[in-house]
Parts: sequence; C-alpha cells; structure tokens
Amino acid sequence: MNLLTYGAMCSKIRFVLFTLLSLFSVFSLISCFSEDVSKVQHFKSQNRDKRFFGKWQLVTKDMREGENCIVLKPDGTWRHLAKGVKPSGYAEYYYTENGVLYRLDTGGGKRSSYIRRMSYKFSDDEQFFYTKNLDYNNNSTWMRLKDK
Repeated sequence: MNLLTYGAMCSKIRFVLFTLLSLFSVFSLISCFSEDVSKVQHFKSQNRDKRFFGKWQLVTKDMREGENCIVLKPDGTWRHLAKGVKPSGYAEYYYTENGVLYRLDTGGGKRSSYIRRMSYKFSDDEQFFYTKNLDYNNNSTWMRLKDK
C-alpha cells in the first residue's frame, strides 16, 4: 500500500469516527432533555395535598419581607418569587404522597436535575408547614402568606 492510499484511508476513518461521535453527542443531549421532560410530566400528573396551594415564606431567624418566598400551584408548579411578588428563575415541580413532599429541581438548563424528598406536616391552623429532608439532615419551616 502506498502513502497516498494510506492517507486517504485514514482521512475516511477520521471522518466516520467524527460523524459517529457527533451523532452520539446529539443523541445523549436529546435523551437528557427527554428524561427531564418525562420527569416533569410525571410530577405534573401526580396528586398534591391541597393545603400547599398558595404563597409561602421560609422562616429564618433574620427573615425579611419578600425573601425566600415560593408559590405552590395546583398544577404542580413550584416557583420562587422575586421580592415575594413575581416569579424568578425557572419552574420546579412538586407532588405529595403518603406524607412525603417530592420536589423536582430541573436545574434550569445549568445543572443536572434532582429530586428532593421531604416528610411534612402542617400546623393545626394550616398557616405553617414543616419539612424534614429525607436525604440529608435539614428541617425547614414555611409560613403562609396572605395574597395582597
């Protein structure tokens, strides 16, 4: 085999490998996207405890009005609120089952999605709910906000 034939053959092999690698990359991205879409569809199709519907603020020792606020909607959307009023960032999703609150953080295209699992309970007057993260040691208290 002469050098010219060998060079042409290497060029074809490189082209085929580049094409296969490109296709693999595209299919990997599509599968990640479709996996997130199916997770969102799953979360939105589940049942939710109706007591969650509305606006909530995370209770902290130095809380300020409008900080750490969320709105939980009947369709399963969990939105963070900027200054307690308008949605900020990307949507997250939630549902409840057997005393567990499941929250899907989609990552907003900046990081991988993940699911948080939290046990929950409400105060007798339903103005507060309390969560305990089941994956790591973290407890939170949320206070219901009145619509203005």
